[in-house]
Amino acid sequence: MTVLAPQADKVRMTESPNDVANCKAVGNLDDIGPAPLWPGADPAGQVNYENRIRNQTVGFGGNTAFLTFGSAIAYLCPLTVGATTGHNDGPAPDRTAPSH
Repeated sequence: MTVLAPQADKVRMTESPNDVANCKAVGNLDDIGPAPLWPGADPAGQVNYENRIRNQTVGFGGNTAFLTFGSAIAYLCPLTVGATTGHNDGPAPDRTAPSH
């Protein structure tokens, strides 16, 4: 079983190019292997696959993995509200501006 690196549990995984449109690509993920998505696949294989992606993304300094057929790219995206839960609810509020 592939153990998660620190902060890897916060990596967001997406297949939508729109989710990384405002992000900076920081690296191509290597040796992630094929996704074990066939019927009856071992759930542990899926967890290992996702953990490898998450670990490599963190290693590149990213927080989002963009998955395409047979490959993945690590991105550093602006932090968003709900980023630790995997939801993208828009930009975080600007806490530097005085409120009125």
